[in-house]
Amino acid sequence: LGAREYTVMPDVCFTLPECKMKKKPQLAYIPTRENTATEGRILSLARELSISPTVIPLNYEKDFSVCKKIAARMKIPLFVFNGYEALSEVLSECMFSVTDRLHGAIFSMLSHTASFISSGSEKCLSLIDEIERASIILGIKSPLFSISELCTDKIKELGAFRSEFGKLLSYLNESSSDGLAALCRALS
Repeated sequence: LGAREYTVMPDVCFTLPECKMKKKPQLAYIPTRENTATEGRILSLARELSISPTVIPLNYEKDFSVCKKIAARMKIPLFVFNGYEALSEVLSECMFSVTDRLHGAIFSMLSHTASFISSGSEKCLSLIDEIERASIILGIKSPLFSISELCTDKIKELGAFRSEFGKLLSYLNESSSDGLAALCRALS
């Protein structure tokens, strides 16, 4: 495209507004497919830690039918949102999220909610790597974890990450804006 200066960012969604609310004993499960092993771990952790899980279909057209089945099987609520603001309010009240969707993790971060993300796709792996690199640069811990780390001890650690989100998101927003500016210059 002819851009001479650019910053590569994981996703333009990092420029969306943050939503930060008081945490409640809740977790968001944002799946794209059925995974009875993950569902079982979530239910076990929910019982052990007295946390209420909710299933959220991030992409209504693609995810709703499978999420409806999962919510029925797990006997937990299904939350269908109307717009980013509604989603970010729900996510911002959750202690953590579990997702196999790239944007599930991104929207969780924008809501100051740590996320356990599937390492089953290249996009998700790249996001984990990019956030880890940014966290190292900033001298903080990453708020993204591989879903393989989903356990009681890790969840109890999550409280320490709350104050780190603002710093990380500011860095990502500034970097993402630089990348967008470079792209706009290249296209004009």
